[in-house]
Amino acid sequence: GGVYVRQARGAADAKGERGLIIHLQGGGWCTSADECALRSESELGSAASWPARRAHLEGVLDQGDFGIFSGNESVAGRWSGWAHAWLMYCDGASSSGDREEAVWGTSADTGENRTLFFRGRRHIDALPATLAAAGVLRQDTTDVLITGSSAGGLAVLLHADALADVVRAHAPRAHVAAFSDSGIFPHIRDFEGHDRFKGHYAHVAHMQHVRVGDGNGCAAAHPHELFRCFLSEVALEHVRTPLFVFAWAHDTWQAANLAHVECVGRAFDCDGAEAAALDELAVRVRTAVRERVRAEPRTGAFVLSCRGHAGTTVDRVWEHAAIRGVKLRDVFQRWYAEGSVGGVRVVGGDGSAAGRHAHFDCGGSVEGEPGWECNQACAAVELEKYSRGCKLVELSPGNVACIA
Repeated sequence: GGVYVRQARGAADAKGERGLIIHLQGGGWCTSADECALRSESELGSAASWPARRAHLEGVLDQGDFGIFSGNESVAGRWSGWAHAWLMYCDGASSSGDREEAVWGTSADTGENRTLFFRGRRHIDALPATLAAAGVLRQDTTDVLITGSSAGGLAVLLHADALADVVRAHAPRAHVAAFSDSGIFPHIRDFEGHDRFKGHYAHVAHMQHVRVGDGNGCAAAHPHELFRCFLSEVALEHVRTPLFVFAWAHDTWQAANLAHVECVGRAFDCDGAEAAALDELAVRVRTAVRERVRAEPRTGAFVLSCRGHAGTTVDRVWEHAAIRGVKLRDVFQRWYAEGSVGGVRVVGGDGSAAGRHAHFDCGGSVEGEPGWECNQACAAVELEKYSRGCKLVELSPGNVACIA
């Protein structure tokens, strides 16, 4: 394993902040020893080919100084000058593996037998001391933001509390908050009615001896089914750290890999069972986030009815994702300044209206109007392959709409 570090830039100190973003990299899972053996031959399964300096790695989900990691204050806002720590990801289980003994698997590409070690959780445990030694986590650090996208977004839900506890040992006065991006993977049946989900999660939990739920009471709540704390909807209920959740109601990765719908590759030209499966996916994502907001009013949320996956490290999403004209970047910045420290007023938890820090997009299919076509601002953030053909019109600076 390893972590890339960028020292703080002057702007943050000038504002009286000494901040640090800790990013837990995403990049999928492996669900069998053979899958993990294949993964071990890539940047997502081995540090062997990682460059000395972090750069764009082919096939890696979130890389580069983009979105919230941009050094440009006009893009990243207050976070542009903070120190950045990027924890690389290679255990294939959202940095949760804690298995002492090795496992052997065979790579489908090379046919070679690989010796595998699943110890991603130990990277989480060791990270604060590593960052302290690097000089980016200090006694006078004022703010620490724990982020992650996709599998890293799930890692935020699984490990933010345990990580925050150790961070405070090095920075006792730091305000610690968490941002989970595309980290909710709801338990759904695929469009043919098969429940593949629970078996995959249970197998990965057993194979990797995952260690989750020990920092926030989840393990104590499920002593006989510890793997349940590995499920995002369960983990979401137990996060103690002030939390902001960004989710795509029509997440393209989940549509392809959980609902197993083929229409993702046909510009979401879905009907029948596929459309019903996508509706179920959207309902489960929205429900999980709404229930979290109701239970813990400090929670910030931005649930977007567009087609995509991940966003905090993608400029077009970070800058242009909008619900009723209100942008993700602005909502998160307000939440961090106001909501993450308490005293949040939430309205519209049923999705009928946007709250101050909890915003839910239009959604839920009605006759002739799929939920993924209800937000005209989606064209500014969706990949072209999901578009059905429209003209992008800039209504005002940074406010782009798709006009048929």
